[in-house]
Amino acid sequence: MPEKNKLSRADRAIILARAAAGERYADIARDYGVTGPAIRYVVTRGPLSAPPPPEPVTTVPLAVDPAERPGVCARLDAADRVLALLADTIAQTRTTVATLRRSLATVPPT
Repeated sequence: MPEKNKLSRADRAIILARAAAGERYADIARDYGVTGPAIRYVVTRGPLSAPPPPEPVTTVPLAVDPAERPGVCARLDAADRVLALLADTIAQTRTTVATLRRSLATVPPT
């Protein structure tokens, strides 16, 4: 007996987006090797099947007197900028991965 195709949380997020865009459940199901009712189940479950939002980047405030330690404050500001840049990069990477998954789903197997 063949093993059932399991949908990952990332797959479910893509399915929700495709269904919201008006794509037919049967077409989505064909791309993932599941049935139309399985897609309907994912869609009716709604946001619960979407991946959790990324953890917000938080910084711990330090008790530093700016007049006393200007170099430390400058380094902390630079570190905050790097963390913000990393968070943006991670978000862009997730978007790219989702786009690649959609593209690969449309490529016929060889």
